[in-house]
Amino acid sequence: DEARYRTLVEWSPGAIIVHRHGKIVYGNPAAVKLFGAESTQQMLGKPILDMVHPDCREITLERVRGVFEDGIAAELAELKYLKFDGSTMDVEVQGLRILFDGVPAVQVAICDITDRKLAEVKWRDLNFRLSEKTELLQTTLASISQGVLMIDGDGRVNTFNPRVCELLDLPASYLSQHPTVQEITRFQFERGDFCAGLNGLEATATELIVNGNYDGFPPNYVRKTPGGRTLEVETQALPSGGMVRT
Repeated sequence: DEARYRTLVEWSPGAIIVHRHGKIVYGNPAAVKLFGAESTQQMLGKPILDMVHPDCREITLERVRGVFEDGIAAELAELKYLKFDGSTMDVEVQGLRILFDGVPAVQVAICDITDRKLAEVKWRDLNFRLSEKTELLQTTLASISQGVLMIDGDGRVNTFNPRVCELLDLPASYLSQHPTVQEITRFQFERGDFCAGLNGLEATATELIVNGNYDGFPPNYVRKTPGGRTLEVETQALPSGGMVRT
């Protein structure tokens, strides 16, 4: 019954308003707080469109007409509403037709999503700036003569340049799968990259390979490729974890 309805709405933590013929006939305490009104009385009789941002008034009218004509709850929508002090807030709203004081009206449930929308904007801005930095890094890496592998804290390749693919004869498609350093070393060993008899490696690195220890390579070593090229490999640990290998 209506008494029970009013009790539930009054105690609801969500903002709820009821309007009829374009004017507010009820607002619960949460709505009073949300809109910054001094009391429920201040809201009563106020045109509903005065609470809606000008950019959203046309769609609001369409939604109200749809609720009255079809009698079906309007879908959840993101709109902009205005507080009593004139400030704008982003909200999610959903309306449905009800009987209020025995007369048809529209009930609107309102959720303030301003903080969420601000967070989304900050997240998009962060992604854009990260994308710019990533593009700059890739451009820089592509222009230098050294081969570069950037390894993350889990020991997996996360960035590399074309030169390292050329020097190590490793397909970019392979490195793009983010293999671990150990997987790369095993792949190279099984392919015969370390030359017959392992003469292409320094003694410390050779011992590790012979014993199947792909996880304990020295940070810096020299080896020869099957094609006769001499490679000097240097590793620099990163403060945040991971390493850069050139």
